[in-house]
Amino acid sequence: MNQNMTIDLHQLALFTLLGTAIHWLVARSQIMKWFWDLRWWPVKGTKRWPPLTSEPILEATPCIRNALRELFSDLLACAACSGFWLGLILGIRIHPLHLGPRWLDWLGAGLAGVVVVPILEGVLLWGLQASHID
Repeated sequence: MNQNMTIDLHQLALFTLLGTAIHWLVARSQIMKWFWDLRWWPVKGTKRWPPLTSEPILEATPCIRNALRELFSDLLACAACSGFWLGLILGIRIHPLHLGPRWLDWLGAGLAGVVVVPILEGVLLWGLQASHID
């Protein structure tokens, strides 16, 4: 076994805190609700008014706002999926696993994000639920 394969616990803790905090702020916080509503994004479909029928008709062009919402909501709904991508991004500078070659460290950071981000987010949700005041 290679002697260089180690886990830096300080960087793993930093990586876990940063990944979970970023995911929480982007995916679940109320401060980002304006972004996920995407009301500011331009809409391709237009309503015809006054309607020729009893209800307004929406043109058949797809709405880019809905496509973006689906893309981001699917990605951020899963903490493990977000942990992987955040792990790849944070793995450029933070190296929690020293596995050997640089590319393997980077890939290891992404895989570590799959494990540690959902665990810490679960602990965070449990703490919020346990300390909730009615």
